[in-house]
This record gives sequence, structure tokens and C-alpha cells, in this order.
Amino acid sequence: MDIVKQTWVMYKQPLTLDKKDAHPCAFLPIFSGDYAAAYYVSLWSHMLAADLYYSFVEDSAVSSEETKLNGQR
Repeated sequence: MDIVKQTWVMYKQPLTLDKKDAHPCAFLPIFSGDYAAAYYVSLWSHMLAADLYYSFVEDSAVSSEETKLNGQR
């Protein structure tokens, strides 16, 4: 926590450091247990969903036939 307090001031963070924040630089779920794979699977599924959504948005601007082909794909 001492290092966090020093670097917080050094890098001029826009928010003040919360006194109750005990682990601001930690992301333990990906390093403990089996959650690491599940975390990245979840992240990957969000990326695929966004990619799929935007492919329909782009196709709908072109034609309904392109949207139909995209849906079948």
C-alpha cells in the first residue's frame, strides 16, 4: 500500500486514493483457481457478440440481402 500511495501522487491521478481500497493494483481472480479460463472465455464472448452486432449494423446499411446472408453465415 505504501508503493501505491507514492505512485498515486507521482502520476497525478484525477481521483483521490480511497482509504478503504486495500488492493488497487491487484486482479487476483485470473491468478487463482479455475477462474482464469472462465474470465477470458467471458471476455472473448463479449468481443464476438460485439463483432457480430456490428456486422449486422454495417450490412443493414447496404441491403437486406446482405443482412440475410450474414445471418445465415
